[in-house]
Order: sequence, then structure tokens, then C-alpha cells
Amino acid sequence: MTYSTITNEIPSGATSGDPGRPKVLIVGAGLAGLTLGMILQQSDIPYEIFESAPAIKPVGAAMVFGPTLAPMFKQCGIYDEFVALGKKNESINVLNSKGGKEYSVDFTDGKEMFGEDGYILTRPIIYDLIYRQIPKDRIHLGKKILATDQDSHCVTIKCSDGLDYKGDILVGAQGTIAWGVIEYLPAEATREDQDYRRADWGPEAALAFCEKVRDLPVKSGGNKIMTIGDLIDVTPKEQINKVRLEEKIFETWHYGRTVLIGDACHKFTPAGGVGATNAMHDAVVLANWIHALPNNASAKEINHAFQAYQSERMPWVQEAFKQSRAFQVTNSKGYLGKMIRFGAKHMPTWMQRRAAISMNINRPQVRFLSRADDTGSVKPAPQISLDARIPLPSQETHDSALAI
Repeated sequence: MTYSTITNEIPSGATSGDPGRPKVLIVGAGLAGLTLGMILQQSDIPYEIFESAPAIKPVGAAMVFGPTLAPMFKQCGIYDEFVALGKKNESINVLNSKGGKEYSVDFTDGKEMFGEDGYILTRPIIYDLIYRQIPKDRIHLGKKILATDQDSHCVTIKCSDGLDYKGDILVGAQGTIAWGVIEYLPAEATREDQDYRRADWGPEAALAFCEKVRDLPVKSGGNKIMTIGDLIDVTPKEQINKVRLEEKIFETWHYGRTVLIGDACHKFTPAGGVGATNAMHDAVVLANWIHALPNNASAKEINHAFQAYQSERMPWVQEAFKQSRAFQVTNSKGYLGKMIRFGAKHMPTWMQRRAAISMNINRPQVRFLSRADDTGSVKPAPQISLDARIPLPSQETHDSALAI
């Protein structure tokens, strides 16, 4: 196959800047990839986004966004529109299979504690909001990547249409639905299980599963008694998928000039509601460390930036993973789930406040944009990448000599 090559130049419409700044190739136009692009658009870092899908499909679940993203949205100039498009999240009611309320979680003190309220938006709405912040010539659709290559000078992606794209950094951000039903598999189930290998994951299997769950009740907020079947009947069949979702935090997030963000390096159960937020937090922190790189950064300096990014994000991701797993157990059918739901229903106020702080104290900001005011009574956790500094080889050698 003959490949043509696009050189490492800032594409048309890009933010002008020093040509020595590292060019970033972002693979995946999901929320993580688009958020990174939106942030880099306001810097002097050239970037391009590559998406394998030929078109953007307007589908997606309702998503809860807490106050932790408000500072970044304000810095990027989209917070007011974000609020206008969303619905204030004042509480979450957890229902049983018969529609009765098991317990509720109240968020009315969120603005006082964390500076802003939380909001609920559907994925298509939040996706479109971020998508509109990026020049369309920066996003390349229908780009299926066949291979990547990297050396001490650059990284190259090879696409199925015969084109090569070169850059300095490759970001893997590749990892819905307006509704979803989750069936938890046994803990011992793995990809190697014969039942898994024999399972049908095609369109027919998805529709068969729909028939299995269509009688489950849904609280619509109105007078009409609805079921999952009502949602199925108004959903285009080609947009219904059956997938197996895994929970896992990978130990390795980067290699050479390649780094991962979002679902590419940590997977959360959708029931926990933390996947999108953590993917977008990844984008903020990674953008900070990339921006801290010197002009004409070496492969070693880029590797330092990636190490710093993973070190900063890993503790927060691990904490979110624990919260996500706890929520999964809370909603399980077993005795333990019943005990936890009972405890949640009778949780004292001080304990609810402590849990809320744990979930909302990390409110990262972009280091190279004007700092957003945070008026919450609970101050945000310290953020290492706000003062990001990549050690130069000479500095690293000097520091080692001092240590000796």
C-alpha cells in the first residue's frame, strides 16, 4: 500500500503559536478527546482529532456532572451555556424493581460547599456543546487507524484511507444510548469463559435482551405508568447495542510518545456515574503537562510529562473506582446490597457531607487560562499540574548529583 504523508505543520484554522510546540494527535472524538481538543484550542499547542466513525450519531445517556467540572467549563467560556442546557441535579432517588424508593441522595448544599451546583445533561447535548468549540478542520471523521509507529523524533499514525499523519504526541482517547439496562455478571466471569465466547453480541442478541427487560417499570415523573418497553419502542433499532462492560484500571498509561486518557486507561461501570467526569479530568491534567513542555521537547521530556500526568491522576482514579464499585454493590440483589441500602437510607448528615466532599473536592483547572473563582466553603484539593514543570536533562542530572 502506498501512503501519502501529512507533515508536522499546524493545520488550517489552528491557533497560531511557536512552531516548536509539540503537535498532538488525538485518536477518538469522544468526550475525553473532544475536551482535550477544546482545551488545546485555547493554547499554542497544535492538534488534530481522528475518529473512526464516518459521522457523529446523536445518541447518549443522561449524564450527571457535579461541580468538579465547573472551573474548567468557566475557563473555556462555556459554563453559562452548560447551565442553560442542563437541569439542576438536586437529588437522586434510587428505586427498586417495583418502583418504590429505596433511598435518596440530596445535593441541595452542593453550591455552598463546592461553589456550584451539579447538572444533568444528555450525552448528545454535552457532546455538541464541546464539539462546537473545536474548528471542524481539526476533526477528521472516518479515519480508521491501522497502525502506529514512533521513534525519538515523531509518532506516525497510518489510516485505512492510505494517509499518514505525523506528530510529536499521540493521545489514545478511544474507548450510547438514551437509556440503559445493566445486567451484572458473576464475579468469576471472564473473557476466557466458554459461555462468554459462545455468547451472541450481534443485533439479534440486543433485541432479544430488550424483550427480556421490557416490562421493567420506569419512573417518568408524569402520570403515565411507563416501562423500559416504552423506551425500546421509540428507539431506532440500529441504535440499540448489547455490550460487555468491564471495570479496570490499567497500570500502564503511556509508552514512548503515546499516552492514554479516559476509558482507554480506566473503565468504570456506568452505574457509578464517574466515567465521563474522570475522562474530562484526565484531559485537563494532561493538557497542563503537555503545555509545560519546552519548545522542541525531546522524547525524554515528553516521557517525564506523561509520568507526571499518570502520577497525578492515578490516586483520584483509584478513589473514583472504589466509589463506582461501592455503588454497584449498593444496587446488587444480595444481602450485602440490602444492608448497604439500609445504611444509605439512614445515613447521618455528617456522613453524607463527608461522602460529598470525597466526590467533589478534586476540581481541576487549566494552568494556562485565567483562573476561575471557586467560592465553595470546601476548598479544592491541591493540584500539582497548576505548577507543572518538566525537568530538563541538565536539571535532572544536577538534582541527582545533589542527592548523592
